[in-house]
Amino acid sequence: MSRMRVSLLAAGVALAVLALGAVLAFGGFATGRDGDQGPPVDQSQVKISNAQAKAAATKTVSGSVQATQLKDEDGLAAYDVTVKQADGRFVTVVVNASNGQVIRPENGADGSDDGDDG
Repeated sequence: MSRMRVSLLAAGVALAVLALGAVLAFGGFATGRDGDQGPPVDQSQVKISNAQAKAAATKTVSGSVQATQLKDEDGLAAYDVTVKQADGRFVTVVVNASNGQVIRPENGADGSDDGDDG
């Protein structure tokens, strides 16, 4: 019986070591922010929902929303909404999280503006 307990204890320790190794290998525990993401978002600025940001983005750039991310954009809370267009191109639309206004669409390939420069 004590041999079984020792085996179970050893298995538990091995599992804990593996779990810790996986956490360290994949960058630690999830915090909701990537390490290279910049400053935290001022949540008091966020007045629109994720769904409202998606709607604003798809009014500007037609296609299907692939991802959204709330970010700090030079001190302004903003959603980055990634839209896949019918031709397969990806465009990131930056939406002001305070008022829902589109700040700019960006071409996913080179980061340049998609709009006309007039």
